[in-house]
Amino acid sequence: MRRIASFITTNLLLLIALVSPVSAHPGHDHSHWLSPAMHSVYFISILLLSACLAWGAVLLFKKVTVNRKGK
Repeated sequence: MRRIASFITTNLLLLIALVSPVSAHPGHDHSHWLSPAMHSVYFISILLLSACLAWGAVLLFKKVTVNRKGK
């Protein structure tokens, strides 16, 4: 469980680090040549974070279920 929490924390920090500098601001320009790549990174990181959280929830559910059956 500790590894999952560490993995999720690392991904959250990466998400913040990658997205914060290019967040919408007065100079936010969708016509810039790098815009599609930055938006792709943003949405892929959200997708990966969601997948990690879902996987962590599944593992936690399995662990709780196994512990209840073992008692």
